[in-house]
Amino acid sequence: MSVETSTTTVTETTDGRDVPVWAIRLEAKVDVALVQHAARLDTHALDIADHEGRLRAVEGKATVSPLGLWTAVIGGLGGTAALAALINTIVRVNGG
Repeated sequence: MSVETSTTTVTETTDGRDVPVWAIRLEAKVDVALVQHAARLDTHALDIADHEGRLRAVEGKATVSPLGLWTAVIGGLGGTAALAALINTIVRVNGG
């Protein structure tokens, strides 16, 4: 049963209480927001699960450590310097 007053419409519930229509509408909007939030949480949980698998794959790949990288760079420079010294010696010996 609905009763209209000068400011708002009031609906009588089954247990005899009067509830303003705005309260019923607000409750419906909150219910919709809760359902949407739950759906987003489910999507978020799936996304996190997907990230876990990809992170484990990336973490499992072999990478070059900074120490290994610097060792290779310094070794390359040393090899280049040795090759230059060898070429310089060969050129001098052969009359350069």
